[in-house]
Order: sequence, then structure tokens, then C-alpha cells
Amino acid sequence: MKGAVHWLGEQYIRLVLRSQAEAQRPRPINERPVELRFLFKCVDDLQPACVLDVGPGESPLPAVLRNCGCQVTAVDNLSDSGARANAAWSTATGMWLTMISADLQLCGLGLT
Repeated sequence: MKGAVHWLGEQYIRLVLRSQAEAQRPRPINERPVELRFLFKCVDDLQPACVLDVGPGESPLPAVLRNCGCQVTAVDNLSDSGARANAAWSTATGMWLTMISADLQLCGLGLT
């Protein structure tokens, strides 16, 4: 029974991810290539063992950094659909990330 439920869950996640991939539309290039070049240069230069990603949302960056060899902890509000999608993606691919659900606006840091 547990195996069947797990299989159904994987199939559902794959279906959702496939539909999201097929719904992609090209967009104009923005500043992200510059930001990512800087980030990967830092990863290459510093070779950090651990990385903290605050607010990754739908970004695949935590998984990419994990694939580069870093231990990644991602902190996001898991009630947000983007963060849930990121958590589901890491589950579907077996690329395990530490996901911490937190709303930083409630931490008293003065963030708005």
C-alpha cells in the first residue's frame, strides 16, 4: 500500500512539473545572467561546504548548488506555492535539500 501511494505521488509530481515545463514561454533576457555568473564565480573561488539560500521560491538554485557539491539549507515560507514547488521538485528528483519553513517578517528583524 505504501509503495502504491508513493508511486502515485511521484506520478502526480511528474505530471505537475511536466505541465509547468510545457507552459514556459520565452522572456527577454534580464539581469539574472550577471547575477548567476557572479554567484558561480564565488562558489568556484570560495568552494563553500555549506550554503544558505533565503527565500528561493521557485528558483532551482538550491538544487543547482547542491549538484555543485554544496550542502544547501533553503529557508522559505512553505505556505508559498513557489517554495512548495521547490520542495516537491527536490523530492521528485531525489536531490535532498534541507527546507526550513519560516516567515522572516515574523522574526522581528524589521524586514517588510
